[in-house]
Amino acid sequence: MKKNIQLIWDFDDTIVQTYVEFEKTNQQAAEIIARDVYGEIRNVQEIKSYQRKIDVEMISSYGFVPERFLIGWLDTYDHFLEENRKVENLSTKDEIQKTVKDVYLRKYHNVPGAISVLKQLKLEGYSSMILTAGVDRIQKRKIVESGANHYVDHVYVYPQKTPDTLKEIIRRHPASDYVMIGNSLKSDIYPALANDVWGFHYEQETWEADHYEIDTKNKKYVSVSSISQIPNELQIHVKIGQSEISQPFKVGSAGLL
Repeated sequence: MKKNIQLIWDFDDTIVQTYVEFEKTNQQAAEIIARDVYGEIRNVQEIKSYQRKIDVEMISSYGFVPERFLIGWLDTYDHFLEENRKVENLSTKDEIQKTVKDVYLRKYHNVPGAISVLKQLKLEGYSSMILTAGVDRIQKRKIVESGANHYVDHVYVYPQKTPDTLKEIIRRHPASDYVMIGNSLKSDIYPALANDVWGFHYEQETWEADHYEIDTKNKKYVSVSSISQIPNELQIHVKIGQSEISQPFKVGSAGLL
């Protein structure tokens, strides 16, 4: 029996572990700059902090695209060169570029339990889709690599996720209720609550761009510390009532990938 409830999943750091991969890349890039500027690995945290500040500032202009991340690191290199009166080394610049671009090429580890939960919910009759930020070809490749494509019906990729992008998705897919599931207060939970739909917040360590002040007392805000809690929280909070629809239901691959 298919439920007339639409689950809308974030992807990065909800289904796959992204933050840890970017942190590895940030460490590597900062060490490359430190060796070039200082002749040894030092002041790495200062370099990372400078890059993080300008990276977050550029999100409003660029969104979550590789170009923003690369520009941020090249600008960081230029800043520390100028500050220390050093001359650009082309081989160092090339090494930074290769290191930064690699984070978009590698295969990420899945969040523990994420795929099994997606499979369970599909078998229980829930309809799932993915709403993610980034570049279409990169995000869809990562979704296929994760195996999540077998358990979602649609994938939507935007440069950024806002209340308006979520509203657009809701308009396209009529249902009796909606649940946004994600780790980002700004990109996932704020848009959900702004549209008066459920926001299931997967709490974990994340970066500043995901931070946002929300009303955690909102009746549609639900916090979980593990993806494995999602099925039970759905049963507790999102009532099915008369919304169940009897129809055949098959497990298959997403049509948009």
